[in-house]
Amino acid sequence: MSMVSGPKFGFRTLMPICGIAMLAILPVLLIGCSVGGGSSSSPDATPQPTVAPTPTPVAQLGSVIWTTSLAPNGEPVEDIDAFPRDAVTIHAAVSVDTVQAGETLTATWALDGVAIDAIDSTVTIDEASEMGWVSFSLAWEGETLWPVGVLEVAITAGSGATTTGEIQIEST
Repeated sequence: MSMVSGPKFGFRTLMPICGIAMLAILPVLLIGCSVGGGSSSSPDATPQPTVAPTPTPVAQLGSVIWTTSLAPNGEPVEDIDAFPRDAVTIHAAVSVDTVQAGETLTATWALDGVAIDAIDSTVTIDEASEMGWVSFSLAWEGETLWPVGVLEVAITAGSGATTTGEIQIEST
């Protein structure tokens, strides 16, 4: 009969004993740490106020003003309720307040409730402004006239503001 000896045997024999000893000592150490009454070496935590981020202003869009001509600053020259089929250009102008540089405005068009996808357009604001005008324009070219119906536009800012307008295209 041979006897097993050497470091392997000693290690295998001691390992379970060390593990059991650690398991027996660990709860005592944890209980000693959690039972209070004594002084703590760390100061009491002082609650820190929560700092709310400053919200980015959202562009404010006015009502759509329909016009056939614009002033140099983009402001509508006149406000019309309908336009004739033989008008060359129609503008949908909107006042924009509290606009930031980089803000985008997109115009989506429809005629009698049917989307006109081919003429959607987007503009990007170059510099921040407290108040200004943005206009979207449609020009009719060719031998035929504008179709009779209701032209609609929805103008949406990238920051979430939306305004809509419609105008009657009248027969001439």
